[in-house]
Amino acid sequence: LVTEDQDLLKFPESINVDRLLEELINHKENRN
Repeated sequence: LVTEDQDLLKFPESINVDRLLEELINHKENRN
């Protein structure tokens, strides 16, 4: 689980923060 979160944080710094949050939320929803 920690590894998955770390992988998500490896996005390029140029990525939109809102997009990153959206990916994090979607990833957590898909886990359930």
